Amino acid sequence: MAEVLNYELDAAFVAGPIEHPELVSQTVAEEELVLVTDPLHRRLSFVKDIQHRTILVFRRGCSYRARLEEWLRHEGIIPEKTMEFGTLDGIIGCVSAGLGVSLLPRSVVEKHVQDHRILQHPIPERFAKVKTVFIYRKDQYVSLPLKRMIEMLKDEERGLYM
Repeated sequence: MAEVLNYELDAAFVAGPIEHPELVSQTVAEEELVLVTDPLHRRLSFVKDIQHRTILVFRRGCSYRARLEEWLRHEGIIPEKTMEFGTLDGIIGCVSAGLGVSLLPRSVVEKHVQDHRILQHPIPERFAKVKTVFIYRKDQYVSLPLKRMIEMLKDEERGLYM
């Protein structure tokens, strides 16, 4: 978002929602997040059940990490340990091995759940959705390729691309 505001990028896909007076934003996707644990972990009754587990996340700036941290703060939980990863495969592998828990999109973990490599647990609706938005500056010249991208995203939202 900062790079778009500083005219370093013409546009970007970022975690939303975004409300900024200098930006136009358009929602392009919404993902449902689930808490994932190793396959031997018992079903979670309360978020406090993970209080002493290591939290496995991407680096700062990741919307999934931000949502997990927001949820834990809301519940009054301060993770004892956090491990940062650069890849989804790294996080899923460590979750599967029982090294910790993570918050990831349901669509990303479905196959791993079906293969019994990990378990997924629902989280409160308030924290379960994350939007991806396309942003660009209101005051900038919109080049033809950017204009076509914006039109394509609007057509897809209306169901014209399927």
